[in-house]
Amino acid sequence: ICNQSCNHGICAQPYTCTCQAGWSGIYCDQPICIPACVNGNCTSPNYCSCDVKYTGYLCLTPICSPSCVNGLCTSPDNCTCNVGWNGTICDEPICSPSCVNGNCTYPMIATLVTNSCKK
Repeated sequence: ICNQSCNHGICAQPYTCTCQAGWSGIYCDQPICIPACVNGNCTSPNYCSCDVKYTGYLCLTPICSPSCVNGLCTSPDNCTCNVGWNGTICDEPICSPSCVNGNCTYPMIATLVTNSCKK
């Protein structure tokens, strides 16, 4: 006889629950996620409920809002820009040398031949 309910298991011996696959704990009420959730909580066997700003398998993928335009979202709301781009969401081109009589419209490094300055 078990003095509490064996939620996801059966009472196998007095005061001892034997849990179904994917469950653990004294009362078989704690789900198991293998591998463990990284940025979230295991809410049912092998299912992660992600923290805010994370998604994907094991909650490994950070979310950037707004999305990174020319770069990668490396942590929540933090973009790492590709070469030639700058700004919070990597939407500002870098021209080196700087444009003199116009605006930088596409990344330009001194070694590139493309003219990226527009009037």
